[in-house]
Amino acid sequence: FFFCFVWQSEEALSVWRREPAEFIHKLACLEGFLTERSLTVLLLYFKIFSRAGAMFRLLNVFILIIQYVTPLRPSIHPITPASNLDPTAKWDPQRDSGPLGANIDRFCEAKFKYALATSVLEDPSSYPGYEGLMDLAHKVHATGLTRDSIVSKSRLTLQSLFPNFPPPPPTAPPSSVGLLYWFRVLFAGPFPAFSLQLLAHTTHLLSQWLMGSSSLSPLPTESTPSPPHKAGAVLEIKRCRYLEAASCASVCVNTCKLPTQEFFAEDMGVPVRIVPDYETLGCRFEFGVRATEEDEVEAGNVKCFDACRSKGGERERLKKCM
Repeated sequence: FFFCFVWQSEEALSVWRREPAEFIHKLACLEGFLTERSLTVLLLYFKIFSRAGAMFRLLNVFILIIQYVTPLRPSIHPITPASNLDPTAKWDPQRDSGPLGANIDRFCEAKFKYALATSVLEDPSSYPGYEGLMDLAHKVHATGLTRDSIVSKSRLTLQSLFPNFPPPPPTAPPSSVGLLYWFRVLFAGPFPAFSLQLLAHTTHLLSQWLMGSSSLSPLPTESTPSPPHKAGAVLEIKRCRYLEAASCASVCVNTCKLPTQEFFAEDMGVPVRIVPDYETLGCRFEFGVRATEEDEVEAGNVKCFDACRSKGGERERLKKCM
């Protein structure tokens, strides 16, 4: 019933006449996104009757009818990260470097950027710095036809970082990568505890240039590791550089969270549950914990950032393609 009251106010009319796009954006953020067809009808009625104050009662009737006959999409209130974020936790490439040093960070960044650029047939030299890497991540997301295709392409990008040597046997799955296959067979299977700790520490050492400073600790007792793991580890990222630079929850979910979970679980044989916090910009990698179906549903319904480049357009595009 929000429409029935706000559209009668002179303030709403002045906003509409001054900046229609802003009016519609704010209205959608408060009430939920209508389908394009019903929104077009509402706009048509509003244009007709906005100058005729005596006709507002009739307008209200039309709005109520459309509200009842047209299903509303889920309400999406934009996310605004907390204003009291710790400035010292923000990654500064001029000041900060990973535990192995700045040279290793630069090598990892160049290799990852090359893999991203290859996946979208771009020249990595055209995308300098970390900003260029994020532009490539957005391009990977924008060129995907569906969420599954984006996740699959991002997972292939992670696989391409590892050599296909020693080559997997003919009986291996078609998408197997040599080094990853043999790690899964020779380490993750017979030595699950060792493999989990190895991957947790390796991620901690090599990923800080990408995600920001992190700390490693045992998995809390309230979190239950997935068999055969009896204990796990948590990689805590206080302020994720990738998430903050992306300014897009969909890019975070589809190019990082979901493909990385699949990569660790399917390609390396160690389950990992990734839990981003879109208000604090923090993130938690729970090694040894398998992502659930509820996690998948929650990831699909994640709210949109108010600073998102596409203003929610990418989310709507993927919904139409599913």
